[in-house]
Amino acid sequence: MKFTFNFKAKQAAMATVSLILIIAGIIILNLIVGKIPAQWDMTPKKLYSLTDDTKDVLSGLNQDITIYALFPVGQEVPDIMEVLKLYENSSKHITVETVDPDRNPGLLKRFQEEENTELTKGSLVVFTENYFKVIAYLDMYDTSMNQQGQMQVFGFAAEQRITSALAYVNTGYSPGLYEISGHFEKTLADIGLTKGVEKSNFQVSDVNLLRDGGIPAEADVVLLNSPKSDFNPQEIAALRTYLEQGGHLFVALDLTQEPLTNLYALLEEYNIVVQYGVTLEKDTNRQLPGSGNNPIFFAPFVKEHDITASIRENKLDPFFAYAMGIGTTESMIRNIKVEPLMTSSAKSFLRTDLNDGAEEMIASDIPGPVTVAAAVYRTSRDTGFPEGMKMVIISSGNSLTAMPGLGQIKANSDFFVDAVSWLSDQEDSINIKSKSLYKLPLQMNAVNAWIYAGIAIILIPLLVAAAGFIVLIRRKNL
Repeated sequence: MKFTFNFKAKQAAMATVSLILIIAGIIILNLIVGKIPAQWDMTPKKLYSLTDDTKDVLSGLNQDITIYALFPVGQEVPDIMEVLKLYENSSKHITVETVDPDRNPGLLKRFQEEENTELTKGSLVVFTENYFKVIAYLDMYDTSMNQQGQMQVFGFAAEQRITSALAYVNTGYSPGLYEISGHFEKTLADIGLTKGVEKSNFQVSDVNLLRDGGIPAEADVVLLNSPKSDFNPQEIAALRTYLEQGGHLFVALDLTQEPLTNLYALLEEYNIVVQYGVTLEKDTNRQLPGSGNNPIFFAPFVKEHDITASIRENKLDPFFAYAMGIGTTESMIRNIKVEPLMTSSAKSFLRTDLNDGAEEMIASDIPGPVTVAAAVYRTSRDTGFPEGMKMVIISSGNSLTAMPGLGQIKANSDFFVDAVSWLSDQEDSINIKSKSLYKLPLQMNAVNAWIYAGIAIILIPLLVAAAGFIVLIRRKNL
């Protein structure tokens, strides 16, 4: 018997074969893609992407590292596990293992004893044969308390903490940040910035210039934060020796009852003049909202610099209060450069007579712009490039702490960590910012709303109907 096919049967057979081939191709393609460890981060804040700093650390790993994620089975946190998967896929030296802390007490015993703390569920342990680092679950998030005393999560800091831990366990080294004490200074713990610098891999210690006889050789950065009393000649000599030997100093000054004469004189040796007084910002666009147009509270202009690149890129506004001025000496030492980092506006002025309460500028005032933050560094006489001593100075140390009604200003704390990282000159200092978890609703005006509604409700259905009508007409003509 001979089978014959008419035209319509041939068309149907071809369509069936084509459909089978397409489905088979899709299945094969999915199987191939499923084996490729690649993904695209479509989140606006790139929550599941690694920064260049992390990639640099990963490329420098020279030993195998295991990251233990302490989660009971089925209780893994998706955000954290996604980030850990990125690390594991990005380096052959990294292995991620999920461990149930209740079922593996022996594995965790060593870590608990050396850390002198109980490891909580959700924590991470970054481990090599010689070193390890524990990352507490809450440390992978930025949190704050609302007015009702409830904790709110506003940032995701897992990458910052994990990368810092990897850099530490790979070498066993953390840059040293030493806080000067003995003059009623504020500590990092006092102003809530200890975690910020520790997340950037710094080891925080204390130094008293009289008690210790000077600054330890292992100090990568020294912090002088809001001293209330002056330094004696012996302490000034210790600071001078440290700077002349290429030291790195962060100086945060506040307005005191009397000028700190000896300290100010030391700064003049590095082309810095502390202008004793209060900066009054008269540009209402730069004043702190809600402060009643108080000129003492203001947002300075942020200049271009490696230190300020991050807050400029993220369009963050620092806020200063009771800021003195930072000027330069008339006779400048040629190989010491002073670069302004933040200034007030041209409408501002520095009130030097603190007994005069005039609201407008008077004869003794110094006209703006007033520099309120500056970077100072020594350059090579041969090449002109930075070499040796570095210093960052701000004239409003109180702005590093929480402000009434506002809390910790993110731009201020980020600036501090960025400045310390710039000062350290250490590749092991990690400068990765946490990623915001704030979700802003889509906003559009009424015209755009009607346009998008018309496209979705009218235009697209009409196009589909038209396509169907065309197909129907063509089939009738076959």
